Amino acid sequence: MPTFQIETTDSQCTVTWRQFSSYAHVIVIFVALSIVTAFFLHSAFVQPVFVIGLAGLVFGGVGFLALAGIIDALFGKTKIILDKEGLEMTYTCLWIKRGLRRNLTEIRRLEPLPIIGHKNGATYKLRAAYKLRAVCQKNNNANFALPLLTKESKKELNALCDHLNIFLGTLKAAKSGVPAQWELPEAMTFDFDSPPQHLDPPPKSQWLYQTDYFDGVVFKKRNFLDFFGTTTWTFAHGEAEYRTVRFGWGRTTNHSLTGWNSLLVCLPDGEQVKPELIAEGNPDAIRDFYNGCALWRVVFLTAGADRLLAIEGLSKPEALWMADVLIRERRAVQ
Repeated sequence: MPTFQIETTDSQCTVTWRQFSSYAHVIVIFVALSIVTAFFLHSAFVQPVFVIGLAGLVFGGVGFLALAGIIDALFGKTKIILDKEGLEMTYTCLWIKRGLRRNLTEIRRLEPLPIIGHKNGATYKLRAAYKLRAVCQKNNNANFALPLLTKESKKELNALCDHLNIFLGTLKAAKSGVPAQWELPEAMTFDFDSPPQHLDPPPKSQWLYQTDYFDGVVFKKRNFLDFFGTTTWTFAHGEAEYRTVRFGWGRTTNHSLTGWNSLLVCLPDGEQVKPELIAEGNPDAIRDFYNGCALWRVVFLTAGADRLLAIEGLSKPEALWMADVLIRERRAVQ
């Protein structure tokens, strides 16, 4: 498993690693192949038989490939340098050297990418081989192959990408003169004294609002991609009913709202700004993402700030609109 060595200063992040432990099994295979090859070649000289000689050459070729892997394990080194000028990735092994470079303004983010194999016209993911991809503007992406052999290696690569993306965002912010503030949008509270804003339903929302025959408040959602499914929230007389219907089969859950006196519009607990958003280097990118994502919720709170119920999976405009309607119609909801 590769071990990444990370050195970070205010202006540069350097990552180096070797693959020695990943090739320990190659050494064993090479020794075994060497023994088998020597046996076949010795047999071919003692008793010249074409098949024996051919087998010796085949095993010798495989052994040569294993030797190449051992040389890579012993002398191969990969280095990544990320600074205010951009990203440079290089691989060196004895006299072999290859690398690539991208300017800072070109890079959008870094991410792990499985290596795709091809066989008989079909594609498949190699079990334990990945590329470190720098996603760039105008599809000018930079891929750098990283052979990984364990699940722990994949986790380590994910952590490395997160570290590099956060550093990338800091560099971009410094270069553009924008303060490096990576904060989530703040939660908003609606209480009984909050003046109704009379917000209109968001234009692209799939939720519809109506009042039922019992003076309750109803929000109904139907996807055009799912003609046989609906989701309905009904609020009336201190109770909430959640109902889903899929292909004619329905499921209903009831919740008590006794004692609620405020609503909280917020993101899920524990939500953190994603490193790939930080990599953009612009707080507006974070704001735009969270304005449109379906992570928001409307939470019913008691006077003691206890949570009674949460309507989840909403965009921010949907959550604000629903909260405004519920406060406006609170007498019906209570």
